[in-house]
Amino acid sequence: MEQLRDKLEIDEGKYVRYSHLKNRILLSAQEELEAKTDIKFTFEEVKQGAKVVGIVFHIFPNHNKNTIL
Repeated sequence: MEQLRDKLEIDEGKYVRYSHLKNRILLSAQEELEAKTDIKFTFEEVKQGAKVVGIVFHIFPNHNKNTIL
């Protein structure tokens, strides 16, 4: 999860709870990419017990989107 926070350049102490990160960042990005680009993604949560310790992303072409350049 720390690697994801680093890649997204999230300041330390922000979105400490996974649920906040998921709702405010991941789900928002998923909707926006699908609506505005020719790609989309899904993700799987990797858990240890009830805690999310990782995420696996699956990236696909967005065939439903006609992009205008």
